[in-house]
Amino acid sequence: MSDADDARSRSDECEALVAIYGEERCVTYDANDGTGGKVVELAIGDGWKLEVRMPRGYPSREAPRADVVARDRTPLEARAVESRAGRRLRGGGAAEEGAARVSH
Repeated sequence: MSDADDARSRSDECEALVAIYGEERCVTYDANDGTGGKVVELAIGDGWKLEVRMPRGYPSREAPRADVVARDRTPLEARAVESRAGRRLRGGGAAEEGAARVSH
């Protein structure tokens, strides 16, 4: 698959996601990190979003990266939510590193 084919596939996927989830919940844009990729942000509720990065070589040579990101929260609030989420994932106790992934 050529770079042009990858770019078309990324654009098609972005259009499909916006059509499925709606413009109020799903935003797509070009990555501003110099990679030539695309970013999809999907609101998933209560101040959280799913952020999917499709690198330049996606889908033929590279995999996408997905992160759950706290929106509109201070880093302290995000850490508190991360800690609670980690406890829920394990059924109680202190949050383990990596139990809930949050980007700030």
